Amino acid sequence: MDAWTRDAMGRGEKRRGDAATRWRTFVDDASELEGATEVERRGFARAALAAYAREAVGRAREGRGDEDDEADDEEFAARAVRACVEASIEEGEGEDDDAWDFADVCRGLSELWCRGRARGADGRTVAEALGRARDVAMARAQSEAVITPQDACYLRVCLKLKAYDALAASDGILAAPAMDVAPALDATDFLLRCYYGGRALLALRRYPEAARWFQNALSAPATALSAIAVAAYKKYALATLLADAVADASTFSAPAKKYSTSRECDAYASLLAAAKKRDAAKELADVVERHEATYELDGNAGLVALVRDRAVAAKARSLAKTYSTLRLGDFASAIGFSDVEAAERVLYGMIVRGEIAARIDGVDGVVRFSEGDESSATIEDIAEALKRGLRAVSVLDARVREESDALLRHKKFASHALTEERRAAALAHVETES
Repeated sequence: MDAWTRDAMGRGEKRRGDAATRWRTFVDDASELEGATEVERRGFARAALAAYAREAVGRAREGRGDEDDEADDEEFAARAVRACVEASIEEGEGEDDDAWDFADVCRGLSELWCRGRARGADGRTVAEALGRARDVAMARAQSEAVITPQDACYLRVCLKLKAYDALAASDGILAAPAMDVAPALDATDFLLRCYYGGRALLALRRYPEAARWFQNALSAPATALSAIAVAAYKKYALATLLADAVADASTFSAPAKKYSTSRECDAYASLLAAAKKRDAAKELADVVERHEATYELDGNAGLVALVRDRAVAAKARSLAKTYSTLRLGDFASAIGFSDVEAAERVLYGMIVRGEIAARIDGVDGVVRFSEGDESSATIEDIAEALKRGLRAVSVLDARVREESDALLRHKKFASHALTEERRAAALAHVETES
């Protein structure tokens, strides 16, 4: 702590003894520091914000706080955003000591906003401020291929916003190679970066990359199993299934490797085992039904459903190569559904999405698989098929007209038609008279 910081904090203690509002005094006093440069004043303000952030994050995670705390959190978020923007104006100036305070400000901003403790702050503004803070950290490290404490903060807010476009950029955070670490980075920052980055890649359907990011979290040196590693392993198992890859625990840390073979993650180990079976669709259906509550509790029910859907699609394509016609009941049984109507809805969705070439015959209760793969047809192929269909309709229409003309020229038919017409007219006359 430098002389200006000690002096200002001493004056703040004397002026205002309330701990809940003292941090604002510290920040406001930064503008009154004599003999300090503008960069030093901002550094002091960040130190005061960081002190508040550390206290507020602990309070938020424990679920403590009252209305006054919420008001302070709102004020902190506004000032933290301003501090991130001001830091970007400094163009990378600052010392390593300040890097720790700056990191804590960013961690506090991300944590409080994501937990709904800073509702007044606009999410896009928060994400932009954290993105600029990340740029500052990279500038100070004089490298773009560096992992910063701000990475996890930025990824978490973007995930909360569902701002996947910002994360999908070819030169964005998910594409940056990690070659070095910035000052103030701790183990939790790294683990959270891997976890939130993997989740973002899952949302972008970049499954092989997602699996690698989760694997990085599980391979980080550790002496004890963390909650982040537990969550990362569950996502890793699902990511490998979606990527059609094989889960590999050989690079895991000892605690993560032990956890992957424990009964605690049986729900996910069972999924990995079922996917290897010959009749994977039915096996997965049994596993999902058995562990449904676990997947819901973990927040992974959607990913598990996606894994099952892909297995069902693969089984349906296999059935299409084997059968030309199949009863809907048999189709449902083959893909692991006890409810025929539910299986029919799944099949219909696959047909609409072009995943399989088939037609459902509701009258006979069968599915008729088409020859060839219509899902791979080009626009030209579809146009040509439409032309052939129109020509067939035209030919059929011409034949109907010819047959109609022939019947009208036939004496016996014409006499019969005339008799029927007269009989109908006489009947109509009688009904009118009565």
